[in-house]
Amino acid sequence: MGPWQLHEASRPHHPGCSYEVLLKLVKSGRVQADTVMRGPTTGQFWMLARRTPGVSHLLGWCHSCQAPAQTDEYACRSCGAVFQGERDRQHLGLGPIRPLPGEGSDEMVAARASFALPEAPVPMPGAGLTRTPTAPVMTHNGNADASRIRSYERRIEQLRAKLGIAIGVSIVLGCAFIAAVLVMTLNTPASEPLTKPSLGIDDPVYTGPGLVPLGDDPASAIDEVDDAARVDAETDTEGGVIRQTDEQAVEEIPDRPFDITLLAWPDAKVHLESVIDVSSAESVENGIALLNQYDQAVGLPEDGQELLEAWTYRLEQLRLNGLP
Repeated sequence: MGPWQLHEASRPHHPGCSYEVLLKLVKSGRVQADTVMRGPTTGQFWMLARRTPGVSHLLGWCHSCQAPAQTDEYACRSCGAVFQGERDRQHLGLGPIRPLPGEGSDEMVAARASFALPEAPVPMPGAGLTRTPTAPVMTHNGNADASRIRSYERRIEQLRAKLGIAIGVSIVLGCAFIAAVLVMTLNTPASEPLTKPSLGIDDPVYTGPGLVPLGDDPASAIDEVDDAARVDAETDTEGGVIRQTDEQAVEEIPDRPFDITLLAWPDAKVHLESVIDVSSAESVENGIALLNQYDQAVGLPEDGQELLEAWTYRLEQLRLNGLP
């Protein structure tokens, strides 16, 4: 039994427990952050466990500022509140009983009134270092800190000097590079402008595979070139010599149907708009077929889909107008 009590609706008459038993309840998970409890550190007033001094840090909270805390810390790192639990089974955390005037002799009342309670620990800012109450406090040597600060200042001055030297060298090299470029530009001779050569009357003109001087009669020279190109091809075979004229030697180009899918969409759109007659149902139907063919092969863009919808609507109008 002890001065710590848990508010449990199922066990309203359960007696209190000691601080050691309370620690076991926290470790087992029975006491959580929202558990309602009271004890010596709360003055026997009901509080949440996360706001109860001596218990909240075991759940990972500071009872004063609700900052995160560790179970082995002596005080809060944020506000400096001391984490200290009351382990006395008899002390309930209440004030001492002092008799009022008239309840005893004047000497006894005066003696009880002069009794001073021990002062509560005062939170110190920055006292959140992890330590035990008996751990020695680490002190720093002021001379060592001053020498360390002076060494840092000297190091900073050296780095500033090196940075200034590096900036100066960079500026000098940049100026030298710009000057070298300007000197090379000024010393480079200006190139002579290219002029188109003039052709004289008697100069030969390129007319085909070779240079043929046209001379005084260009028409006769062109005829000679054509005559040279129309030389019959001779092929030796076992049976004799076969002569072919130039009309027979020319390969016939096959007549291929027009494929609109080989065109880019802007060219295909211009071609369709130029050859399709929107006043003829047959022409509009052919245009719709070409658009569907292009859509299946390449894919129609947004304006192509709009053109397809417009021609479909136009074909319906033409068919309705043709009804009797």
